[in-house]
Amino acid sequence: GGRYWAFAEQIEDGLSSLVVVDTQTGERRSFKQAGSLALSWSPTREQIAFTSGNVDGHPYWGPLQILDVASGQTRLLTRQTVLAFFWSPDGHSIAFITLGRDDDEGGMNAGTTAKRPAVARLAAPAQQGQGFLTLSVVDADTGRGLRLLDFEPTATYISQFLPFFDQYALSHRVWSPDSDALVLPVREAQGNVVLVVPTRGGRPHLLAEGDIAFWSQR
Repeated sequence: GGRYWAFAEQIEDGLSSLVVVDTQTGERRSFKQAGSLALSWSPTREQIAFTSGNVDGHPYWGPLQILDVASGQTRLLTRQTVLAFFWSPDGHSIAFITLGRDDDEGGMNAGTTAKRPAVARLAAPAQQGQGFLTLSVVDADTGRGLRLLDFEPTATYISQFLPFFDQYALSHRVWSPDSDALVLPVREAQGNVVLVVPTRGGRPHLLAEGDIAFWSQR
């Protein structure tokens, strides 16, 4: 809505803080301290999804959380080590990528209060592919998620896109405009191909040969 600014601010000793500024009142609030932060605004609500890394670990890989700016409450969506994440255009879901060996022992967390279910485990992948990364999707409100595909990324995708996902997410869309599918470039035995992956489960279908791809925007 344009009312808030959000940014990561370095504090000391490699720590960063998630800061939100209310441009109407000038109020400045700090919500999270971690090694570093990757953050992304919801396209429809005053919510921020973010991951935070350890000081001695990867700069921003870590559990996926959501901050509700108005209330100041933070909810944990998954304890897995998330490498990248992307809001759906309708703001209901978040797609995220993890290392395939991350077995999600803690599952998906649907909230921090006793009135809400504590853990909702990820279901098995709709398509058990070959690869060291896993694509999943989680409901931003309930915290319930689904593993969609185990895959091996193309060299272009893993070297040029994933390391800068929080920048590209603003302009290069991996979600379909109707929030029903994701486009994903994968490496297969016959070469690099682009798949369309339904987000409600079901088999991905081959779109074309290619190293990387993005959805057009409405």
